[in-house]
Amino acid sequence: MEQEAHIIRSKRKTLAMEIRPDGTLVVRAPLRLPQKEIARFVQSHAAWVERKRKEMAARPQPVRHAFLPGEAFRFLGQKCFLRYSGGKELVALKGDVLVVPALPREQLRSKIIAWYRAQARLVLKQRLDGWARKTGLCYSGLRITSAKTRWGSCTGKNVLSFPFFLVMAPPEVIDSVVVHELCHTRFHNHSSQFWQLVHSVLPDYDARHRWLMDNGLQLRLEEAAQ
Repeated sequence: MEQEAHIIRSKRKTLAMEIRPDGTLVVRAPLRLPQKEIARFVQSHAAWVERKRKEMAARPQPVRHAFLPGEAFRFLGQKCFLRYSGGKELVALKGDVLVVPALPREQLRSKIIAWYRAQARLVLKQRLDGWARKTGLCYSGLRITSAKTRWGSCTGKNVLSFPFFLVMAPPEVIDSVVVHELCHTRFHNHSSQFWQLVHSVLPDYDARHRWLMDNGLQLRLEEAAQ
């Protein structure tokens, strides 16, 4: 059976596939590779695609938030619990309590996202700079995004991007994404040299990445149906 795929073409020399958390099949292909060769490649890996999609479906699904008092959120791998404040001050984390103003749900969601984005910039800047010093790898800029399908990216000019909700993950998992993208500042591909560099920096990278693949869908701010 033919597999539907999202094809991304670039200057790479080989074909590669990945299954995103939502089950989307992504094929990365050379710029001028004929479509029929891509289709043949996908078809030859149909069993792998089906197996990976089943694995994705069996993983924990996104937590949908109602933004009500007592509801659990995550920050640096730990749970914190929502509590309304009496005033209209900014969102603040006090111990394991996430204090928020009592606002309509959509406004409150926007406030919480703004808080996560600010925390993400602080946390990721600190961890990027720490790993850059340890490895001698250099990046030229940091962007915090709302991307839902990528944990990180590196531009040709070594600007690194991460989604704000990455700071919901444990620090060691955050570091695995940070190191992955920093290594792309030297190798803008997923060659064997790239992976050798990643594993030389983090020998247990695979275990850290596996946690993200198994639990990543829960690191979201999906809104519950009203």
